[in-house]
Formats: sequence, structure tokens, C-alpha cells
Amino acid sequence: MENPKPKRINKLLLSLTLVVITLPLLQHVFNFPKLRGLKGAFTKVEKPKLSYKSWLDGTYPESADKYMTRNFGFRPNLVRLDNEWNYDLFGEVRAATVVEGKENYLYEQNYIDALMGKDFLGHDIILEKVKLWESLSDSLNARGKEFLVVLAPGKASFFPEFIPGEDGAPADSTNYFSLRDALGESDVEHIDFNGWFMDLKSSAEYPLYPKTGIHWSRYGMLLGADSLARNLAELTGLDLPRIVWNEIEYVDERRHIDDDIEQTMNILHSLPNYKMAYPKYWYDGGEGKKPRGSIIGDSYFWDMLRCGFLQNIFSDGDFWFYNDNVYDTEGILIGPAKKMDIENWLENTDVVIFLATEGNLKYFPWGFDSRLHGYLTEENFVEKERTEAEIQMQMDIIRKNEEWMGFVKQQSENLGIPLEKMLRRNAEYFLKKNSAPE
Repeated sequence: MENPKPKRINKLLLSLTLVVITLPLLQHVFNFPKLRGLKGAFTKVEKPKLSYKSWLDGTYPESADKYMTRNFGFRPNLVRLDNEWNYDLFGEVRAATVVEGKENYLYEQNYIDALMGKDFLGHDIILEKVKLWESLSDSLNARGKEFLVVLAPGKASFFPEFIPGEDGAPADSTNYFSLRDALGESDVEHIDFNGWFMDLKSSAEYPLYPKTGIHWSRYGMLLGADSLARNLAELTGLDLPRIVWNEIEYVDERRHIDDDIEQTMNILHSLPNYKMAYPKYWYDGGEGKKPRGSIIGDSYFWDMLRCGFLQNIFSDGDFWFYNDNVYDTEGILIGPAKKMDIENWLENTDVVIFLATEGNLKYFPWGFDSRLHGYLTEENFVEKERTEAEIQMQMDIIRKNEEWMGFVKQQSENLGIPLEKMLRRNAEYFLKKNSAPE
């Protein structure tokens, strides 16, 4: 008599296999259960559209494969499981630029490089940069406007003792040291929060930096924000609000962005940390006139913006994030910085602030100073800039027109001219032809 047990086992294995195959598909289709998404910066892969052409030329299967690779069911949980496995067994951190230091302190590589002088521009370049800022300051002051440079704190400078494989001693020549000294010898109004935080390190009542975040703590940020508000009041001669609090929650949990780069590790467990302070704050006073302000800065301003700095200290304002995108007082995107009308912007701005942390000083302020200086000193700058904007817009239109772009590519190949140069020629020709009087 045949033993039925192997058949039952085979059926069970087949059923389990089908479950393993179908569950991810069902989770992806119905989004149930709803999963916590992965943290960090990812390139979004759009779901491809099936067409006769995309199927024949083979682009659809390739695009569909890329889409499913990034969007299959239970992917966030499986990625976390894989990251946890590699972290626990090999100490590997699978997050771009994140570095784990001693005692689980987390950094980003550009902060360490900045402290060690690996991205140092050179004293001469920094002196030229500060000279440009002096010229900006003089021109803005002559128009009744104020200019301020803010050197935000940096985690590598604040916690050099936990940097992995290093003694933590900064290089003799760094962008921060050189810029700090050059600003100190100039007439440019500036605040050095990096130096201030290092001075406060041993005496601060609560942590100024989290262990597993890259930005200043909420408590540290509010100290900085109140100091910035005081400096702006002195600079403008206006009675501006102060940031005050009468109660602080001192808790084990991490809130807001106090574990921001730990989150990008996408692992299953939380790293050990210490208590963090969260003041219950409000803006007090300053009922009179307020200036209109613009901050050209990096991510160190984001938490200030979320806490209402632009809304409460200024009558109106905006945040030029890396001089790439511009956001309003509530953090809502206005548009690309390159498309902002600088003439109209400056007319409606009373205070211009440059702000960056040590890891971003190499590119600070990301070309905005040269653009503003060009507007203030060059003839027909606005017209030239508007013409350039029209050319770039027309180039984008051509790129999106498959037939037109194909013609440009053929021209580029036939004439041996780089594609971007050929694309620009077509855009300029089109604009010139369509703007000429009939």
C-alpha cells in the first residue's frame, strides 16, 4: 500500500511555495498590510506605460523590470531585514554617506572630510569669496538692506572624539577655519554658531546634538534660532520676537529629526542613545514692523523653518534650499531658484542671510552670491538672465518632443557637434526666428 505521507508533504510544500509567490504580489496590488516606507533619498521609478512601440523596441520589459525591482510587495521589510543582517554580522552601514563612529555615533562623510581639511578650497579662494561678500554687503546696505552670514554648527567639529579610525584632531587648514578668520577680518556681519556650540559643549544643560542625527538637536536649534533673532533685531533696529519657553520635556525618545541619519540606515532595531530635550516654546513680543527676509542655506535651516522662524520673525520671506529650490514661509515649494526673478525678489527683500554647516562650505552659497553680484553690478543683467531662462525653457520643450529631439541628435552626429551644444543652437534659432518682426 502506497504511503500517503510524501504526497501530503509535497502538497504542503507546493502550497507554501504558492503563498510565498502570491503574498508579495497581493501586498503590492492591494497595499495591505500597509508598510512603513524606507527612509532616505531614492530615485523614484515610475510605472511604465505599455504601448505598441515600447513593446517592440524592448523598452517596456526593461522599464517594467526596473519598476518591479523597486516596488515588489513587502520590499521595505525585506530591505530592512537585509540591512539588519549585514549590520549585525559585518558592521556594514547600508546608507549612502553615513559613517558609524565609536559608541554608535553617526556622521556623514562630508562632515568628516571637512574637519580633516580634505575639501579645503585654499585660503586665496576663500579670501576672494569674502571680498565678494563685502561687495554684496556694501551694495545691499546702500539700498537700505541688510546682509548676514551664518556659520551653522557641524557634528564632526562638535564630536571629533567619536570619529572612527581618527584621533579627531581637525586639520590646520579647513574651510571653516579659513572662512571664520576671513570673516573676522572683514566688515561682513556674521555669526559663528559652530564656534559657539563648541564653547557651550561642556556647559550646556541639555544635549546640543543627538547621537544618531546629523543636525543640531531641537533644543540646540532653538538656542541658535533665538540668537539669530536677537542679532537680526540689532542689525535692523527693529523690535523682533524672541523665542521663549518655560517647560522642557527631557525624554528617552527621539523626536523630529534627532535620529534622521539613523532612519536612513533602514534597520529593524534602534541604536542606543541618550535623553533628548524638547522645549515647549513660543514666540513672544515684537508687535511692531518686521522685515522681509530670505535665507540662502542648507538643511540646517529646515528645522528653524518648521518651527515658524520665517513666519514669526519676518513679515514675509523665503528659503532658497541649496540655491536649487525656493520655499515659502510654510515650507511649500515656490519653484526652482533659477526661475526666480531676482529683480523682483530683491525689491521685496530687506534682509539676505547666507547659512551653511561645515560639510557644505566648499560650495557655499552655491552660486547665489555671483548671481546677486551680477545683478547689482552688470548692465542688462536681468535681460541676459531672462533670455537665458527662455533658452533653457525652449531646450526643455525640444527634449520632450521626441521627433524634434531625434532631428537634433541626427544633426549632432552629422556635424560632429556635442548634443547639448546642438540642442542650444536649435533653441536659440527657434526663439530668434519666432521673435523677429514679420
